[in-house]
Amino acid sequence: MDPETGRSFKQTLADDGSFAPADAARLAAAVRNFLALVRKHNPHAVIVWAYGMLGSGLLPLLRDGLDQYRTVSGDERVYLLELPEARGDTIGARQHPGAAAHRAAANCLAEFLRRVL
Repeated sequence: MDPETGRSFKQTLADDGSFAPADAARLAAAVRNFLALVRKHNPHAVIVWAYGMLGSGLLPLLRDGLDQYRTVSGDERVYLLELPEARGDTIGARQHPGAAAHRAAANCLAEFLRRVL
């Protein structure tokens, strides 16, 4: 939602199945702005954007926004981590990640943090 106008947005697809360019650009800008805000309030933190437990469809757009943020800011302590997708026996109630999916995500995150810290 746009904080100034209150307008909501939806990611739409172009005829070829790719993300509509205007929507992709808007999401990348939102990622850049969000990371800048998080960094402003956490100047010494390692920032890890962990994503993917419910699929990774937005991963290219998130990566683009993060790369743009890094280029503009020079901030090299920001990462995008793709988590294991919850499937089959790791799905919990109402098609959400269950306990096994969260354990897998926690293990993935812990291993990643061991490498970068």
